[in-house]
Formats: sequence, C-alpha cells, structure tokens
Amino acid sequence: ETLAKWGTKIVVNYFERCDEVWAVGSSAADVLKGYGYTGDVKVMPNGATIRSLDEAAAAEVSRRWQLGDDPMFLFVGQMNWKKNIATVLDACAMLAREGKRFRLILAGQGQDEKEIQEKIEANGLRHLTAMTGHITDTRLLDALYAKACLFTFPSLYDTSALVVREAAVMGTASV
Repeated sequence: ETLAKWGTKIVVNYFERCDEVWAVGSSAADVLKGYGYTGDVKVMPNGATIRSLDEAAAAEVSRRWQLGDDPMFLFVGQMNWKKNIATVLDACAMLAREGKRFRLILAGQGQDEKEIQEKIEANGLRHLTAMTGHITDTRLLDALYAKACLFTFPSLYDTSALVVREAAVMGTASV
C-alpha cells in the first residue's frame, strides 16, 4: 500500500507539472482526479476516419486467412494477456465444443504471442484461429473489420479503445 501511494503521488506530481492534460474519456479523467490531480483535464475522445471498404482488400483477406462463409470473430490489439484475450479464447472453445462453425482472427503482436498460441492449441482452436501479426495496411485491417460478424475486445483496462471505433466505421458491432 505504501508503494502504491508513493507511485500515485509520482504520477499526480508529473501531471501537475504539465501545461495540458488530455484523457480519452470522462472515466479516465475521473480516475486521474480520483488519484488527486487538481488541474483541468480535457476529454479528447479517440476518433476514427470514415472510410469505405476496398473490395480488393476484402477479397485478399478472405483468401489470405481462408475466411469462407463461416462467421468470423475478430480481435485487434496487443497480443498481451492484459487485453483479456483469454476470455475470447475460452468463449470460442465453448462454441467449438458445441459444434458451432466460426473463424477467429487475432490481429496484432505483443509479448504474450507464444503463450496465446499455446492456449489456442490447448483449447483445440488451431484449425479455427489465425494470428495475423501486426497489420500496417489500413485497407486490409478495414476489410477484416468489415468481414467480422463481431469485434471482440474484452480489455479490462482500456477506457476508450480506438479499435472499437475502427470496427464501427466498417459497420461491425463490438463486445
């Protein structure tokens, strides 16, 4: 508890010295205020540019990751347990045990890739799951969002993730 208080004091002291403090949502601003920050916090929500689907990119992602006509679930983000990817894998394992047809695409890179791959194997999801790595081509990422029937983002700490907005731009619901 002493270390937590000391760490919080350091964080607040840092922000107190800034000319401006921005947060991506009011809940993040409230957390900072709850830590003891007394200055103004400007809420600047993440935004996403409205774009149209590139049909050639849509065909490419379907071919590259063998998407077919089965429903596809998508996760985009750091391959890191703090993003709560285990929840997505556990839910997909339940669907697979029930005989449901689907594909799961995990797009991103991160420190826990190897362990995530091991959990995919352990849950019997290897034949249903593709890990794409980091995608820098916006057209391909947009095509994945558009192809997904559901964008899965169960992060326990992100307050206003840009990827949820990117999925919405492509007309894909998020959970």
